[in-house]
Amino acid sequence: LEALVSLICYTVIGIAFYWIIPPPHHKEKNTDQYYGYYSTHVSLVHCIVFFILFSIKMITHGWDFCGRNQELYHTILINSFGYFLYDLLHGEMFQCLGNIFRVHHIISLYGLIYALGAEYSMSEIITGIFLTEVSNPFLQTYILLCARGVFRGRFVWANNALLFSTWMISRHVWGIPFAIYNYTCLKGEMSIHFLSSLFIFLSTFWSREMVFKYQKILNILYADNKPWWVKAYDSAVSYLGSSITVGSAYHG
Repeated sequence: LEALVSLICYTVIGIAFYWIIPPPHHKEKNTDQYYGYYSTHVSLVHCIVFFILFSIKMITHGWDFCGRNQELYHTILINSFGYFLYDLLHGEMFQCLGNIFRVHHIISLYGLIYALGAEYSMSEIITGIFLTEVSNPFLQTYILLCARGVFRGRFVWANNALLFSTWMISRHVWGIPFAIYNYTCLKGEMSIHFLSSLFIFLSTFWSREMVFKYQKILNILYADNKPWWVKAYDSAVSYLGSSITVGSAYHG
C-alpha cells in the first residue's frame, strides 16, 4: 500500500510538471527527449525528498549501522521505490528510457524489494542510496542545461565540476570502500551482499561513461583551440580507453 501511495504521488507530480513547466523551445513534442526533460524534473523532486528524509534520519538515529530497522528507514526506501517504479513506467509508456537505464531501474527495484524485506541493515542500504544521490542534483541540472541548449558559462562549468567531483568522491573514494566493507562484514544479510555488488558494478560502469562523455564534450567545445588541461584530459582518457581495449582483447 505504501509503495502504491508513493507511485501515485510521483505520478501526480509528473503530470503537474507537464502542465506547469514549458518545454525547451527547440525540443519537438512527443519525442523521447521531450518526455525525458520532464522526467528529469521528477528526479530532482525525488532527490530533494530523499535528502529531507535522510537528514531527519541522521538527526534522530545517526548512521545506526547494524541496527534494527526503524519505520523511518522503511519510509525512505518506499519513497525511492515509488520513484523508480514511476520512472520505469513513464519511460516505457513514452519510450524515453534507453536499454541501459531500463536494466538499471529494474535491478534497482529488485534491490529495493530485497532491502524492504530485510530485518536489519536498512541504514547501510539508505547510506548507499545517499552516496548515489549526492551528485544527482548536479547531474539533473546538467541534463536540463543541455536540453535548453546551454553549454557554456561559469554556472555550467561550476555545475560540471561539482558533478564530476561529487560523483567520484561519493562513488569511489567513499562509496566502493563502504560497499566492500558491507559485503565482507555483514555475513548474514544477502540483500546487503547483492546491493553492495550492484553499487560497485553500477558506479564503475557509469563513471567510465561519464569520463568518456566529458572527453567528447570538451573536444567539441574546444575543437579550434584546446587549452593544455583539455589536451591532458584527452590524452589520459584516450590512454585509459586503449588500456581497457587491450586488456579486454588480451583476456579474451
